[in-house]
Amino acid sequence: MEQRFMRPVGVLCILVSLPALEAGVLAAQAFFHLGDIWRAAISSAASIGAILLFASGGLLCAQLENALRVVYAGAMVSIVACGVGALIHLVGGHGILYGVADPVAILLLLRATPPADRLNTDERNHCDGNRKDGVAPLTLRMA
Repeated sequence: MEQRFMRPVGVLCILVSLPALEAGVLAAQAFFHLGDIWRAAISSAASIGAILLFASGGLLCAQLENALRVVYAGAMVSIVACGVGALIHLVGGHGILYGVADPVAILLLLRATPPADRLNTDERNHCDGNRKDGVAPLTLRMA
């Protein structure tokens, strides 16, 4: 991943994870006190996904390459836990937004940012006027 995209995506991960973390911890605590272990486990899993997204945001801001693995893990845990929670009517609209839609958006954003080696070769080819397919770029000349 290109270094200049890591910090904005990291800040996005942190901002997305905070509401999900708060809601997941409060729900897990309430269900645990009620003795509903199944719902407490799902809320705890959603909290773990939010913690991983929060940690990956910090790793991305520090521009560490292994942060992408943590982003994918946190997003997958969050999507699965909140998806199951939505199926059993544990998670409402905000939970679906913060636990499913936002991690999906982060994953799509990570997929849309080109890798660093592809950016460098495209910029080099554009600046040099050479292309890999052997076709010279079209230039307009004013007479």
